[in-house]
Amino acid sequence: MSLSAESVGALLDAGFVAACCRFADAQQPLVLEEPARDGRGFARIAVRIRRKTKRRGGGFPVLQLTLEQSGGKQWFPLLKQQQCADFALLVEWQKDAVSATVIECKETVSATEWDKVREQLAGMIVRLRALTGALQLRLHAVTCYTAFRRDMLTAQLDASPARRRPRVGKRAEKGLHHDWLRPQVELPSLGSFPHRKIQLDEHGIGSLQLTL
Repeated sequence: MSLSAESVGALLDAGFVAACCRFADAQQPLVLEEPARDGRGFARIAVRIRRKTKRRGGGFPVLQLTLEQSGGKQWFPLLKQQQCADFALLVEWQKDAVSATVIECKETVSATEWDKVREQLAGMIVRLRALTGALQLRLHAVTCYTAFRRDMLTAQLDASPARRRPRVGKRAEKGLHHDWLRPQVELPSLGSFPHRKIQLDEHGIGSLQLTL
């Protein structure tokens, strides 16, 4: 299987594909846009993907997914966690395997918002596992990103150093936010994943360079 529109359309509901899927090529720049809600929260991220290895005769398919409820339709009604991250990118890694990039956008990151972000990232990863299974693809790797304009959490953690140092052998629990400062994030029921940050400007504009 591949990430082509033809392959995806052959296995997934046509309404889901139309509402949630966008098809592109890794050679072309992508733009992810989160619309403003009540005049707040707008984000636009320009994404460029660079491959470590080149393919003869063309680039690599990219599937852009927006999986939160849209138009009153809930596409994953059986899942307990109904919220998920704003965007996911699936990029063909090798035959029958894909790499995933998961992005959640926040205007301000605080302790409360970071708890929400972790739940939303986890919600997207669970959906990606279901989708890649349906598409007969292996999910090779997942990297999480948080895009934000303002970071209030770092200052809070710097002011309280003990909160950054959980006891040896003890996994971070909800309410302990030290993983915001680290390259790995602990996600509910899923474990640890690489996590990176995308700094947006005051207008919500940012960029991301992916090397896969």
